[in-house]
Formats: sequence, structure tokens, C-alpha cells
Amino acid sequence: MTIITRDLTRSFGKKEVLTGVDLDLGPGIHGLLGRNGVGKSTLLSIIGGQMKPTAGTIEVFGEQPFDNARVMDNTCLTGVDTAYPGSWSAKNVLKGASLRYPSWDQAFADELAGDFNLDLATTYSKLSRGQRAMVAIVVGLASRTELLLLDEP
Repeated sequence: MTIITRDLTRSFGKKEVLTGVDLDLGPGIHGLLGRNGVGKSTLLSIIGGQMKPTAGTIEVFGEQPFDNARVMDNTCLTGVDTAYPGSWSAKNVLKGASLRYPSWDQAFADELAGDFNLDLATTYSKLSRGQRAMVAIVVGLASRTELLLLDEP
């Protein structure tokens, strides 16, 4: 299994966002559907190693993901609401991603940016929501990580 959670819980103060989540996910494509505010992004952040659960257990590639370089180097978490620096051009967002992911495929990133007709000179803050989604998809796919987590692609 790639991802295993048992009784995973995450609270923010007194507000419980995730309660008792059990998952067993192996290779393949999986979708996470739910209403706004039910904890989808929180779950992805925990899987991606960017947030600790309040309770329960999680393993990604057989290891605890939080702040774990091996897991995080093989996992890309990105999406339309990823907080890339607003002053960076789309080109610099991709450059930053190329430095972040050891398996980065620059030729593929260039191909996708061309296919999407992405204006790489525009600052991230001036991109439309759809263009930000395209940047996220390019980052995710060109990262060539073993685990790709797209949050609202």
C-alpha cells in the first residue's frame, strides 16, 4: 500500500476537521470528493507531509510523512490554491519546482506549458484561477514524483 491511515484525526483548536479516517490506497488514480470544508485539503496536507495529524496514524511509502525528506521528495502536493509567491512569474514557479523535486522533468514541463499556452512571464498573482490551475498541473506532472496529490486541479 502507498498510503495507510488508521483513525486519522485532525483538529484546529476545538474544531475537528477529520475524524477517524481509515484509508488503504495502493497505486493508481484515486479521487477525493466532498463538500467544501469537510477536510479534503487537510487530508492531502497530512498525506503530503506538510501537516501532522492530531491523532491516529498515517504511513506513506511505509513511513511517517510529516517533515520526512524521503517521503516529501517523492510526493508532490499542488493545486490552484497553492501559495506560490505572488511576485514570482509563472516561469519562476516552475524554476522553483525544478529545484524542489529531484525527479523534475524540464522537457515535459516545457511541453505542457506550451500545450496550455501558459504565459510564463506573468506574475503568479496576476494569473487567472484557471491559469494558476494550469501552473499547478504542470508542476505536479513534471515533478515526476511517485505520489501526486492535486488539490482542486
